[in-house]
Amino acid sequence: MLHFLQKKCKNRGRSRHSIHTRARTCESGAADIAMTRFDPPVTYGFDLPNPRPVSAAWTVLLALAIVAQLKGHDAPLTLFALPFVTSVLLDRGNAGKLVLPSLLLLLSCAVATFSGALAWRTCAAVYGLAAAAVLAWGFANPTTTVGHIARSLVSIAVTAASRERAFPDSAAGLTKDFLERVLGYKLAKFSAKPLGGGFIGTTLRVTLHPASDPNREQTVIAKMTPPALAQKLRMRMGANVFVKEAAFYLHVAPAMRAAGCLLKVPDALRVFYGPASGSSLILMRDESAALAPGDEERPASWEAACSVARRYASFHRLTAQPSLAQLDAVSGTGWLATFDWMSKPALIVAPLLRAAFDEVLEDDALRAAVPLAVQRVVGRFVRHLPALVAHLEATRAFAIVHGDARVENMLFPKASRAPHTRAADNLACDATAFDAEPWLSLDWQTLTKCLPAYDLAYFVTLDLDVDDARASADVDRRLVALYCRELGRDWYGEEAAMQDYRLGCLFASMIPFVVMSARSLGEQKTDRARVVRLAMLRRACRTLLRVDAGAALDAALDEAAPHPPRALQTAARPVRNAHGATDLAPRDDAFSHHTPASIRALPASARPGAGRRDAYDRWWLNAQAPDASACFAVACGFYPGRGVVDAAFCFSAAGVQRNIRESRRSVDGDYGATESAVGSIRVTVVDALVRGRVSVDCAACRAELEFTGRLPARKEPAFDMDVGAAVGEFHYERLTQLVEWTGALAFEGGPVVDVGGWLGVRDRSWGRRPHTAADKTPAANASRTRLLSAAPVRAVAGALLALRPSACPQFYWLWCPTNFEGGGGLLLHSQESRLGAQTNAGAHLFLADGSELALATVQLSATYREGTRHLRTCDVVCEAADGSRLRLEYRPVNTLFMSGAGYNADEFCHGRAFAAGAAHRQDVMLAEAVDRNSPLAWHIQEACTVAGRWLDGPLADRAPVTGTGVLEQLVIGPHAPSGFTRLYDVA
Repeated sequence: MLHFLQKKCKNRGRSRHSIHTRARTCESGAADIAMTRFDPPVTYGFDLPNPRPVSAAWTVLLALAIVAQLKGHDAPLTLFALPFVTSVLLDRGNAGKLVLPSLLLLLSCAVATFSGALAWRTCAAVYGLAAAAVLAWGFANPTTTVGHIARSLVSIAVTAASRERAFPDSAAGLTKDFLERVLGYKLAKFSAKPLGGGFIGTTLRVTLHPASDPNREQTVIAKMTPPALAQKLRMRMGANVFVKEAAFYLHVAPAMRAAGCLLKVPDALRVFYGPASGSSLILMRDESAALAPGDEERPASWEAACSVARRYASFHRLTAQPSLAQLDAVSGTGWLATFDWMSKPALIVAPLLRAAFDEVLEDDALRAAVPLAVQRVVGRFVRHLPALVAHLEATRAFAIVHGDARVENMLFPKASRAPHTRAADNLACDATAFDAEPWLSLDWQTLTKCLPAYDLAYFVTLDLDVDDARASADVDRRLVALYCRELGRDWYGEEAAMQDYRLGCLFASMIPFVVMSARSLGEQKTDRARVVRLAMLRRACRTLLRVDAGAALDAALDEAAPHPPRALQTAARPVRNAHGATDLAPRDDAFSHHTPASIRALPASARPGAGRRDAYDRWWLNAQAPDASACFAVACGFYPGRGVVDAAFCFSAAGVQRNIRESRRSVDGDYGATESAVGSIRVTVVDALVRGRVSVDCAACRAELEFTGRLPARKEPAFDMDVGAAVGEFHYERLTQLVEWTGALAFEGGPVVDVGGWLGVRDRSWGRRPHTAADKTPAANASRTRLLSAAPVRAVAGALLALRPSACPQFYWLWCPTNFEGGGGLLLHSQESRLGAQTNAGAHLFLADGSELALATVQLSATYREGTRHLRTCDVVCEAADGSRLRLEYRPVNTLFMSGAGYNADEFCHGRAFAAGAAHRQDVMLAEAVDRNSPLAWHIQEACTVAGRWLDGPLADRAPVTGTGVLEQLVIGPHAPSGFTRLYDVA
C-alpha cells in the first residue's frame, strides 16, 4: 500500500511539526487530497531456524528459577511463569520466538539467584525488565495472543493520554476557523447535522455558506471518530477502522484513479489522522443530491451483482498476488490484518464467535431462519476458524479488498431502480446498461487483505436473493466467470476463484451471525437493524446451501490438517440371541416385575445397581419422521425402592429439542399397572405386546399418539454384569419391538405435527441398574458436569486414571433398532468391554413378509465425528446362516440428547425424589449449541436415514431397502477398537 504512494505520487515530503501537511498531488491529476502523517503499525521480529538455543535458554532459566525458589526467593519463579505461561499456553508453538525475553529473564533470574536477598527496588526493576521483555516480544509478534494484548495495552494508554488537538475529533470541535483553514476560503456561517446511526463513528453533513456569497450553499461530508473514549478504544483495538479508512483515502484511492479503476469511490477533500490518539477526520464531497445508498432490507438485483463482479475485480487487479507474502512484499501491507477481525488470536476470537452463534440459536426468530444443515456448517466453521485462516494465509492468493461490500455501502443513482430488482426475474438480462451507471463504493473502514473473490462472495451472500431453483443452478459460476475475466490473472482461474468464493460466503455469513450480535462492534439496537439482520441471515443461509459451503469447508480443513476420521472396525462376530418371543408374556408390558415383598428382600444399602434403590421398571418409546428430520421419545419409569414414578416427553426437530419431564410419589396401584399417569404424561397399554397409547396434556404441549407393533417383540439376552466400582452392577432384562405410530402433537406456538406413518421402537426393561445421579444432590451433579465439561479437567482426570486402569469408568453401548419401508427391520445392540469384547449383544433381522432371517454374524464399521465420541457414519453387514448378506448404511440426521429425558441429568434425573412430591419441568436444548463433550451430551440417540442392499447369497436379487433407525450411543472410558484409551479422549 505504501508502495502505491511511492509509485504514483511525486512529492514525498513530510512535515514533522504538524499532524497534517499540505496535499500530495498524484500523477493522474486526481482532486486535491490532503496528506496526514500516516505511520501504519510496523511489525518486526524473527524466527529461529533452529529452536535448540531457545529451548536451552528456557531450560537454564527454569533451573535458575528453581534454585532461587529453594533459596527463599519467590520473584524468579513468578518472573519465569509470566512469559512462559503466556507464550506456551496462549501461543502454543510460538515459544521458540521468545529468545529475547528468554535471555533477559535468564539474566534477571541469575542476578536474583546469586545476589542474596532482593530489596524491593531490585525486585521492581527485575519485574519491569520482565514486563518490558514480554511487551517487546508482543510487538515483535503481533499476530500472537501476547502480541495482541501488548499492543492493546499500549493502544489504551496512548489513546487515553493523547492530547492531540490539531484537528477536531468530535462534532463539537468542528469550528468555523478550522474549516476556513483547511478549505482555503472564508465562510459566512456553517451548520452540521448528524447522518446515520453512528455506531462506528460520527458522520456529519456540513452545510457551508461562503463569505463571498452567503446565500449559496455547499455541502461536504465529515467522518470522524466517536467522541466517547470507550467506543474509540473498542474501534481501535477491535478493528482499527480509523487507521484503515485513512490509509485507503491517502494511499489507495489515488492509485485507483491513476490506474483507471472501474470501481469509483467518493472524493476525499481532506484526510487527517492522529497516530497517537487514533483519531481521524475525513472531509468528502457530498454526493447525496444524485446518489443514494441501497436498502439492505431489499434483495439486490442481478444487474447489480454483475456490476459488483466487474468493478471489484478491477479494483483487486491492482493488488492481487499469488500469495500473501508476495502481496506484502509488493504493496507494503505487512501491517494490515487479513480477514479483518477474524484473524485475531483464537483466544480472543473463539469466545466471541461461539457466544454470538449461540445467541442466534437462542433467538426463536433468528433460529427459524437458519436450517439445521446451515447451523451445522456454521458451527463447524466457528470451531475451526483460526486453523482455517492460518491455512488460507499460507496457501491461497490474496488481494486488498473492501471487506464490507454490500448495498448500504454503495451509492446508486436515485433514478435507478435496478439495484433492487429480484435476481430470479432477470438473470437473462444484459447488465451492461446498469454497469455504466456512476455508482460509488464507500465506507472503507473494513479494508483488509483477503481472498480475491471475497468481495463478490460477500455481496452475493448478504444481498443477492436467488430462491428460484431454475435460476440458482449456475448463478454463482456465472458471476465468478465474469469476475475472473475482469481480474485477468492467469494464475487465478475460475476453479481457484470458485473455491475462494464458496469459502468467502462462509466468512461473509459472520456478519448476521456475529458482527450484528449483541456482543459485537456492529450491534445496533434498533428495530430496523433487527429486520436487516434477519433479511441478511435468510439470504446468507440460501447462499450457503446453494454453493454447498459445507463441502468447501471440509475440503479446506482436510488440506489444512489431513485428519482421517477416527474409525471403528470390527470383525464379523457371531450373533448370540438367547431369547425369542416365546419368553415374553402379557405381564411383561406392565409394571409387574417387582412386588413390595421383592423390594423389601433387596438390601437397603448396597453398591450402585445392587440394592432396592436401583430397582426399576420402565417404558421407552420413540419414533422418527420418514426422512429422520424429526423424532420424539417417551419415557415412563417406576422406582419402587425410591417411591418414585417419573416420565418424559421429548421432541426434536430443526436443531431444537423440547423436553417435558414429570415426577410424582408412587402409590400401591403402580405395582402391576398397565397405565401410568405422571403429571401431564400418560402411557397406556391397550393390547399387551401389540398396541399402546401416549398422551401429553399441558400448556406447552398437546399430544395424542398411538403405536402398533409392526413385528413381533423380541427379548434381549439378560444383562447380568459388574462394570466395575466406578459404574456399578447391571441386572435387568429388556424386550424391544418395532412399531408404527399414528396421531398428532403440537407445541405451544408451533404447527400441528401429524405423526401418521412414523416408525420407531418400543423398549420395556426391568430389574436393577445404577441411578447414581439420583443419589447425589443437583448441586453436586452440576459441579461434576461443569468440571467434566472442561477439556483440561478431562485430560488430567484421564491421565490420572490411566495410572490405575481399574478405577477408570468404562462403558460402551450401541443400540440400533431399524425399520424398513414396506416391512421388515433390524434389532441390534452391542455392549462391549474396554478391549472390544462383546459382553452383551443380540441381532434380529426381519424380512418384508414379517419372517425372521436367522443371522450368523454381524460386522460393524463406523467413523466418529471429529472432536467427539459420537458416530458420524455407521455401516452394518448382517450375514445370514444361508449366506445372504445385507449391508446397511446409517447416516445421522437429527440428535436427541438423552439427558433431556432424564438420563444422568443434573436435577431431573431418573428416580429423583422431590420434596414436594410432584414436580414438572420443561426446557429446550439446541443441538448445535450443546457441548457434545459435556457429560449431559455423552448419551444420545441419533435419528438416521438407512439405506441397504443385498450383497450376495440367495437374497442377492432382492431390491435395496430404505428406512429409518436410531443409533443410541454411550461411550465412556477406554475402547480399543475405537482407539479411545482414557476417560474421555475424543476422535
